Amino acid sequence: MERKMTYVCILLLSIFGMAQAALDIAAWQTQAAATTGNVVADGTGYTFDGTAGITYDYGALDEIDGKAVDGSTIEYIFNLTDNGASVALGSMLGWSPGGEINVLKLEQWPDSGTLGMTVPGYWDFNLATASPFDQDVQVVFRRNNDGGTIDVFVNGVYMETDTNKTNWRQDGGVGMLGANNVGVDVASGKIYAVGTYDVALTDAEILGLAAAAGVPEPATMVLLGLGGLGLIRRRK
Repeated sequence: MERKMTYVCILLLSIFGMAQAALDIAAWQTQAAATTGNVVADGTGYTFDGTAGITYDYGALDEIDGKAVDGSTIEYIFNLTDNGASVALGSMLGWSPGGEINVLKLEQWPDSGTLGMTVPGYWDFNLATASPFDQDVQVVFRRNNDGGTIDVFVNGVYMETDTNKTNWRQDGGVGMLGANNVGVDVASGKIYAVGTYDVALTDAEILGLAAAAGVPEPATMVLLGLGGLGLIRRRK
């Protein structure tokens, strides 16, 4: 029985190992560029050491010919480390006529352990989704066609809808990557890719982009847990 359990654990860990293969950013970039409403499909890759972000152009989102429209999507693919501080994935215009800024946070507050969104000087909103550190991961913020709620996805899977601010805007434009709007809350690690879209992508499109990039499916994480438990049992 113990030998059988060991074989099962090896099989499960092998499946997980295959899922953990290197990211395919080139495949993601091809798919992102061909996805409806794509504005930026950037697979350049940027490394951050916790001291400085970079100025970044997200393109014109959530508006056509200067008129606001519903729907936009921001996608990050990264592997970042918890450096003990708040961590911003980036910041951009949230409402260009009024100069409002949105900061999209990997960790809202130091050691809070959750994603967040901030409008500097006005609101700080903790989300319920756990901050995914030290792993290759895709995180997507989708502004919906309902006046301004935002859905959050991790590795292509819907996590939650933020309704704290009912009129969120993601207008894009020139902002920051790996830091907030004033260059603090700096990330540590690698942002492999950034995708922006001037529409609210469908769930299937978001999942397809995650699959193209090769980020682990949530199911494989469950398998790893089962495999780990099995190995612990075997060692006992």
